[in-house]
Amino acid sequence: MKHLFIVCLFILLPKIFNGQTYAYKPIGFDTSCYWVEHWHMYDGGDPMDCAGERLISIEKDTIINGVKYWKAINYPTTKWSGFGTLCNSFYITSYQFIREDTIDRKIFKYNSNGETVILDFNIQVNDTFNINYYSNNPLVDSITIDVLLNGDSTTIQHGHFGISNHYKTIEGVGANFNFIWSGYGEWGTPLYTLKCFNKNGQTLYIDSSMSYDCIKKPLYDPTSIANISSKDLDIRFNNHQLSFNNTLGNIGTYCLIDMQGNCIIKKQFSESFVATQLPALPIGIYLFKINVGNLLYVEKLKIE
Repeated sequence: MKHLFIVCLFILLPKIFNGQTYAYKPIGFDTSCYWVEHWHMYDGGDPMDCAGERLISIEKDTIINGVKYWKAINYPTTKWSGFGTLCNSFYITSYQFIREDTIDRKIFKYNSNGETVILDFNIQVNDTFNINYYSNNPLVDSITIDVLLNGDSTTIQHGHFGISNHYKTIEGVGANFNFIWSGYGEWGTPLYTLKCFNKNGQTLYIDSSMSYDCIKKPLYDPTSIANISSKDLDIRFNNHQLSFNNTLGNIGTYCLIDMQGNCIIKKQFSESFVATQLPALPIGIYLFKINVGNLLYVEKLKIE
């Protein structure tokens, strides 16, 4: 009987924090799950400082080596803003295969080297988070019980890294930094910061520091006319004259493209207001493309 008591106590201890007991709150991956992320790439040496919004969602389930995984897709939903030679990597769409073990309370991702644990909800105070933060992974400094937006209880593990990054793993949600995909800039700047999480059409988590409606936006394609607005440059076309405001104040180029993809007019500009008179052109649809710094704008023009 004495040995039985010790075993039972060992089982119960991981479920008790500050006198409260809790049951594990799984995410329960399915195709209704999506996470809206703030993407920020910063490096003072390169230099680059650019940001945008990305969406991670579950696309479908699949079987790998007899084990069920979920295919997660990660894509941009806005254009990026800022500066830097490597910032266009923001437009890359990528995939990961993930699964949740509700018994071991862990989330895994799969790659060519096998499985890797990306979240472990079993670790306790003074254990180490495995967040691939160089060689200085933070410790769990506290564990709290909180409530999701739907009223369900959840357990949160807290830690700190970098200059002022408060890292949280949140049962039923994931983590507030670098969940599924990860990366760091200078001074430990996380590449991904969670803005919100939605499942079954219900928002379960929103970062209180951000004002945001948790909407599942479509893929932003930087070459698509439908997704690129010219309002920032106030592009105007009247009587065969093209004009726009260079509000960014940088040197740029513009190009008029016919429907065969040929750039028939190309010029560089640096002035704050740009105007050009077009020559007589065949009737049809044209694309007017402007590059200012690392930003791309496209306008569809109809010449009659």
